[in-house]
Amino acid sequence: MRRAWRKGLHAVRFDDLAKKSGIDDVLKAGDVPLNLNGVLSGLVYWFLMLITLLAAINSLGLTIASDLFSQIVLYLPNVVVAVVILIVGALFAKLIRGAVSAYLSSAQMEGGRIISAIAYYAILVFAVFVALRQLNIGQDMLLAAFRLCFGAAALALALAFGLGGKEWAARVIDRTFGKQ
Repeated sequence: MRRAWRKGLHAVRFDDLAKKSGIDDVLKAGDVPLNLNGVLSGLVYWFLMLITLLAAINSLGLTIASDLFSQIVLYLPNVVVAVVILIVGALFAKLIRGAVSAYLSSAQMEGGRIISAIAYYAILVFAVFVALRQLNIGQDMLLAAFRLCFGAAALALALAFGLGGKEWAARVIDRTFGKQ
């Protein structure tokens, strides 16, 4: 069963998508001997094993164990959706990094690599937050952390714009109201 899923995912070129998203590199860096195709094939295999075990427990009439395994089986689709969110988030982050870098280099602006890296990591962090929220892990803490980070970034941008544009704003005000 595991081989069938692995071949099916290979047939739809899922492993190419995993390589492009960079998740296979993360798995290799973490000394995980599998690629994302192998991980998902294993998840499907164990999902089917749990369903079979659940049917066997139900036939024996063990309701407490049956309820426990039902909750486990119902949680596994959340794991699959979280993995898909991470893959799509990583692909989108790479796309945005390339687009921002290309735009800023064509506009001959300095700091294009830094700004594109900031955009890349911001999207990756957002994708991780969304994946953790899908898994129902620390929702209140994640929401509070996201609000704090977003508020801090907005305040930093407001201060940078306000302090950096002070002279420009004074000239605009003088031109607008000084001639009356």
